[in-house]
Amino acid sequence: MGAYYGLGLGLGGAPVPIRGSHLAVGGLIEQYPGAAAAYSLRALRNNTGNVVRVRRSSDDTEQDFTAAQVSDGALVDFANNGTSDLYGERMYFDGDGSNDDVSLDNDIVLSGDFDISFNVISFGSAHFLSNTSGSGRFGFNAGFLFASNDSDTAGNISSSGFQEGVDQVVRFSRSGTTLTAYVNGVSQGTASLSGTITINNIASKRGTATGVSALKGVIYDIEIDVGDTGTNDHEYQGYGNTNADWEDQIGSNDGTVNGSPALYSGQGFDGFVTTWYGQVPGVNSSNSTSTSQPKIVNNGSLITGNSVGMPLWDGSNDTLRVLASEMPTPTTAFQISVVCKNNKSALSGNEYIFGQYESTTNNRSFALIYLPTSRIGVNFGNPSTGAFGGSWSSDGVTLIGELLAVGVTYNAGTVKIYVNGSEVSSSIDTGSIPTSLFNTSSDYTIGSALSSDSPVAVFDGQIGEIYFAKNLTDDIVKIQQNQMEGWGITP
Repeated sequence: MGAYYGLGLGLGGAPVPIRGSHLAVGGLIEQYPGAAAAYSLRALRNNTGNVVRVRRSSDDTEQDFTAAQVSDGALVDFANNGTSDLYGERMYFDGDGSNDDVSLDNDIVLSGDFDISFNVISFGSAHFLSNTSGSGRFGFNAGFLFASNDSDTAGNISSSGFQEGVDQVVRFSRSGTTLTAYVNGVSQGTASLSGTITINNIASKRGTATGVSALKGVIYDIEIDVGDTGTNDHEYQGYGNTNADWEDQIGSNDGTVNGSPALYSGQGFDGFVTTWYGQVPGVNSSNSTSTSQPKIVNNGSLITGNSVGMPLWDGSNDTLRVLASEMPTPTTAFQISVVCKNNKSALSGNEYIFGQYESTTNNRSFALIYLPTSRIGVNFGNPSTGAFGGSWSSDGVTLIGELLAVGVTYNAGTVKIYVNGSEVSSSIDTGSIPTSLFNTSSDYTIGSALSSDSPVAVFDGQIGEIYFAKNLTDDIVKIQQNQMEGWGITP
């Protein structure tokens, strides 16, 4: 067979979230109601309700979203902690310590009382204001850190009110030898700080620092009152990434932008799928382990396939589970149709898309998989023992790196494989195909198989939609045609 091609897709793209409505084309589930389970971030029926629950990386807060909220930017704005009003307006410091920073024309010498404040979004430990060749600095590392010129050891004030990845106002104020740190106007505590602090850089790691990075994030509206007189001596609005954006608005100590910083578009924020709600009510897939949840927002942008939200599996340990109690094993027939894209240029082993397949305890029923040599296959368990029984696969179909509708029908030992609405040449790959399925209590999984109850053979790519039925009542060709139209896939 020749290659089957779909339109390309990306992991985000423009900094402004995807807009527009991605509703069902003719209501997939309403047209083909035989589904036992269906998952998508587009609406597959009227009154779908929530289609996904997302955890944002900055503070692990979770929230539910409808298909409309996925497409209209609400999901991305949630993942980005509501910072979309800063998009394209502020400079994003990359945090690598050697490129993106702002150097000041002259030193700012803080020898007595002072008051400093600024807005900041910080990801991880960071220096906010520093002396690139000396010890003076203000920053964050599991607490607010600070040091005078003559002390290489930083002091520390608790920062319980400071949240990484959140836009907050941070303030340092010294009176005598007492330094007070504030977050959004609330005192975080005090510490002793004597001596002079010399500042000549914004967002760069100080010259002799160890263990604390340059700022990864955004800093703006910096106000410095050198004598704590109530009147600012220096102000840096930090609107963008040119020297004009970092001119001193009060004094004459302008900033020079170093490196090639981008404008802020939510960089640093990620969102992960904790629950993919079944659009057949009550049949949900989920994963409560944060380290193995598929991603839906990457570095501030919605992960999409042809402008439709499309979760990403990492090829390592990502998975979603459907409890077997919510969707018991079929007996002699099933059909699956999935919109997906494998990201590898070549596969070194099987990668699982969807099924009920636990290898260690011999609880194999069936699984739709990507096979090496760019083929689609179905693995089956022995109907009596649950050990591996056999595999059926497509013949010579180039499937890697394309957005496709792939599917399979099984009927008492007869297997057919479909790609983009057409049956493709297929045959036995190894073993034998059973005439009935092993009845297992193992969970269904999306994007992996299971071994010792842990994800294995994890899919490396994106899975956007699953239609699964325990009968052949509905026409898989028409199901795939609906999916292709909804996802902009051309045969």
